[in-house]
Amino acid sequence: MQPSTQTGLGFRREIADDFFGQTILQPDFIEAAPENWVGLGGYWGDVFRRVNERYPLILHGLSLSIGSPEEPDWVFLKEVKKMIRQFNVKIYSEHLSFAKLDNAHLYDLLPIPFRKDSVKHIVQRILQVQDFLEMQLTLENVSYYTPVAAEMREADFICEIVAKSGCGL
Repeated sequence: MQPSTQTGLGFRREIADDFFGQTILQPDFIEAAPENWVGLGGYWGDVFRRVNERYPLILHGLSLSIGSPEEPDWVFLKEVKKMIRQFNVKIYSEHLSFAKLDNAHLYDLLPIPFRKDSVKHIVQRILQVQDFLEMQLTLENVSYYTPVAAEMREADFICEIVAKSGCGL
């Protein structure tokens, strides 16, 4: 994938009315969190369709929790897959983090230890998700406030995951 020089906008419901009424801001694409839009009908479903009529969509998820020991939420991913097809989404990205433990959402994006066993686990998860969605998953590294357990450098950790899984970054 080539580096992008495009500009996107993270679309939120709070800006919807003002967004459609203005002509100054013309992003190249719109980013939306599927957790906020999946399965919506009525007024908000119409808003999302209007956005998609004007701009390409990128989905950027918040809850996949690719580093968690639990299986991904296949019910949610089924809905994401529907969105990807319905709105012709070319990029679905997520955070390289864990956000669930014992199937409870932690409501935070926590870093994963930079270890070989973590690489193996995450690559397996990415391959499962990519096979299910029938598209490449793109990952975003997460910030963290204190060093995590590490047996390798963060850059090496991420590069190995990308190389072994074929995911985007």
